[in-house]
Amino acid sequence: MKCLIDRVKYVAIRILRQRFFWKAGFQQSVLIQRQRVDKSLKKPWIDAEYIVLKRLYQSSSVRDVMATLPGRSWRGIKNKAERLHLKREHRRQHLSNYRFWTAEEDNNFKLEYEKRNEGCNII
Repeated sequence: MKCLIDRVKYVAIRILRQRFFWKAGFQQSVLIQRQRVDKSLKKPWIDAEYIVLKRLYQSSSVRDVMATLPGRSWRGIKNKAERLHLKREHRRQHLSNYRFWTAEEDNNFKLEYEKRNEGCNII
């Protein structure tokens, strides 16, 4: 593009306007309109929601927090919690999803390991 464009001029008045000056001699304008976010449409947080957030955010599940704060997205909840310096506990997966090896499985593993490494002499 540097070979083709001489310069780009930015004019920003509510609408981003870029004017390309091509090395071939002609000009081209591009208008980019961004949708304006109207902050008055956002629902302000009330004191009761702050209390719930402080009580539940750190140790409750995402599902429970969202159910207790209807009309709030998880992203909005996380942003508000971050501003309040709240952090979530790192949870590991439940141990019920895992099981320990039995003594028989341990012995079978040891036998298989020894059988495969019979010819290997590691010093």
